[in-house]
Amino acid sequence: MMKDNNFDSDLVKSFDLCQSLLFPERSLNSKNNHRESAIDYVLNHIKNKIFSGELKAGDKLPTEEILVQELGIGRGSVREAIKILQSIGIVKIIRGDGMFITEGDFSRAIEPLLFSIILSNIDKSDIYRLRNIFEKTILHSVIFKHTEEDLLEIKKIIDKTEEILNKENSWEVFINLDFSFHLKIASLMRNNLVERFYRIILNLSAPFIKQTYFNNQDNKFIALEDHKKIYLSIVNQDLKSADDAIDLSLNNWLNRSKVNGE
Repeated sequence: MMKDNNFDSDLVKSFDLCQSLLFPERSLNSKNNHRESAIDYVLNHIKNKIFSGELKAGDKLPTEEILVQELGIGRGSVREAIKILQSIGIVKIIRGDGMFITEGDFSRAIEPLLFSIILSNIDKSDIYRLRNIFEKTILHSVIFKHTEEDLLEIKKIIDKTEEILNKENSWEVFINLDFSFHLKIASLMRNNLVERFYRIILNLSAPFIKQTYFNNQDNKFIALEDHKKIYLSIVNQDLKSADDAIDLSLNNWLNRSKVNGE
């Protein structure tokens, strides 16, 4: 299959823009900087207006013609920049009406960063440490703030997981329930940003988790017992047990995935 160089270029541009949105101190701000392409200049121009508050969600962008005149950039570069902004959910085009700043699509904006992390051959032990930090922080936050209804919903996931344990070819369903368990606990923080970033961390660990269950179905039983310990630490509002349960769960996962070679 012939490689689509245009797609690769768009992905790189999308990734660079996501980096600049998350880490503005790394961005390029001057047209005179020789490393900045015409497309980069258009992207940074719009990005800086968003950061300054000059452009807000729902605001209409100038037409292509006006951007070309204002920036002294060719029409092709303006169109490419708008296409990149569309691809990551920053700009939407309404035919016959114009181009508008959206409210932002976190999942679309973060995808290029996620791909970059995955393709960088990240070590499983790095994901382990990241999950350990996040999951302990989440558990410490929710352990005294949950409701009886929250506990009931977590218990339902555990019970459903137990029901499918002995069924053949159930590992895919088990993985979904495994993720549902962790995401449900994260949702108790009532913080969409934390939940979204935690979902990204789970997605990073997903390939390794799937492999451990696929290679050995018995690993499901170990994971379920770990989930029960986490659940009980919340019920008992026991921070020490919560930390121990997270350490045990992630250590078991790390050992199952054989960090030093699989």
